[in-house]
Amino acid sequence: SAAATEDVAFCVDGKPGDDGRQLHGLDPRTGKVRWQRPVDSAASGQLLLTTTTLFAADRAEGLSCFTAAGERVWSM
Repeated sequence: SAAATEDVAFCVDGKPGDDGRQLHGLDPRTGKVRWQRPVDSAASGQLLLTTTTLFAADRAEGLSCFTAAGERVWSM
């Protein structure tokens, strides 16, 4: 899934089972990568964006919360 605000777009590349997957924070105007974070190969990669945070299913059986700048707030 993908999610976006006026300031940043988020997406996870690949599909579950692929190695080397990344969560990307992109400039929505240029498409250039601002930051990347690793995603477990077995993770779903689903995203949920609120007004202040991004929740990403970046682990096989868990999720993480990120700021728009790509800083991990917590994982479980």
